[in-house]
Amino acid sequence: MASKLHINVAQGIIDVEGDEDLVREIYSDFRERILENFASGQEETVSDKGGAGKPENGSEDSGSRRTPTTRRRRTRRRKEAEGSTTGAPDAYVPTLLKDLPLSGLKEFYEQFEPRNHPEKILIFAKFLQDQGHDTCTADQIYTCYATLKERLPKVYLQAFRDAHGRRRGYIDYESPDSIRVTHIGENHFNHELKKKSGS
Repeated sequence: MASKLHINVAQGIIDVEGDEDLVREIYSDFRERILENFASGQEETVSDKGGAGKPENGSEDSGSRRTPTTRRRRTRRRKEAEGSTTGAPDAYVPTLLKDLPLSGLKEFYEQFEPRNHPEKILIFAKFLQDQGHDTCTADQIYTCYATLKERLPKVYLQAFRDAHGRRRGYIDYESPDSIRVTHIGENHFNHELKKKSGS
């Protein structure tokens, strides 16, 4: 079923129509960027004006105004300059780990009927946990996706942020190299995750 999303932030309109997962991913990414840009814009305004935000005569300086687009560009440039060592989402490219032992993954995964990517990530993280990886990585989970030929999320790291966020909380996601199943994830896995009949 197609879903629609219409956002008007001071006429910076975003109009999206598509499947529910796509719309949710775009909304989550948009919301996160807006919050980041708002925070960075506040810091930039304070530092540019020496803690004020308006010129001494009290009138608003049009040169100091920053649109969401301007802030977004500055945030993106800052992330690109920081590079991959910071774990910036823009710098991450998933890698297939050919030597990762995944014997039994297919049988484990096929017990369940995941409804979305956060649930798939939870299943893969639980499998890796059972294999001795209490903390797993986005590359290991990418390798699980690839091994089973499962369709990847449209925005790969956004799926981890969705699994980590307040709405679900299945995982602790500090960076692509540090992913752990939470007690909320354990509860969801054991009691709420849909299993195939007969499993």
